[in-house]
Amino acid sequence: MHIGLFIPTLYKGGAEKIASELSLHLPSDWDITLILLENKIEYPYRGNVVVLNKNAFFLKPLSYVFQLRKIIREKEIDVIISFDEKAGLLNVLSNPSKSIITIHKSLLMADKKRKYYSKILNIVRQLYNRADAIVGVSKGVSNELVSYVGLKKEKVRTIYNPYNIKNPKRRR
Repeated sequence: MHIGLFIPTLYKGGAEKIASELSLHLPSDWDITLILLENKIEYPYRGNVVVLNKNAFFLKPLSYVFQLRKIIREKEIDVIISFDEKAGLLNVLSNPSKSIITIHKSLLMADKKRKYYSKILNIVRQLYNRADAIVGVSKGVSNELVSYVGLKKEKVRTIYNPYNIKNPKRRR
């Protein structure tokens, strides 16, 4: 099995920490490729790191989609798990039949703070519903994905964030 973990960075933040922990605890016989948008790494990880080229000549989002497709094909990645809304959108555009999106925060609260989520909500709804699965980190987040965002209930799952009780502040 070859798993891709797609996140903007492995630097600060809760989703970044979860991606780090997941890479360290997946079965040892699985290949792992961490795909980053920026080469910022603070947390420990297992696997190979690939940083997408942000200086590509296409518009950035389109360039990232083509780069991600190439990585999936060349490395023969079976599934990509994305951590963050931007990575989730790029994941589905690149790889809808092999994508898992994780949502680590309330999109309703993000919308109230930023005022632009509601403007792109229809795009998010259409694209996220193409993913294999959407994972919320709590029942509240998962319920909101169905009721507020309008995602298909059968695609949404809840998996709580892991917590390292042996070493909760572990850093690289």
